[in-house]
Amino acid sequence: MTATNHRTRLDGVVKAAVMQTGFGESFGYYVECSIMPTPQGLQPGWLIGVSIRDGLADEPIALAAPLPGLLPPDDQFRTMAQALLSQCRDERDRRNAAAVEGADKELKAITEGRR
Repeated sequence: MTATNHRTRLDGVVKAAVMQTGFGESFGYYVECSIMPTPQGLQPGWLIGVSIRDGLADEPIALAAPLPGLLPPDDQFRTMAQALLSQCRDERDRRNAAAVEGADKELKAITEGRR
């Protein structure tokens, strides 16, 4: 029987999931095995992280979430990675909208001051 490096395999699962929905975006990701607190005490689990770049601020937007269990099914890793990517995009869109709104207000104040 061959030993399996689950972390390396799951790293590939998460990378493929993000690439599938990443649409050519620059992204980062990680998968780490961890011991995490639960209502039942300390339990094995996984921590999944995904990050993208905020184009306006040129800063990363990163989110992470735990996935409890010794070895959850691959589909749970895929679903979590895609959900984190979606949440990162939502945060980027929120930040960009706020930046544009702020710039619009500043431009309006400048132009009104010239009249």
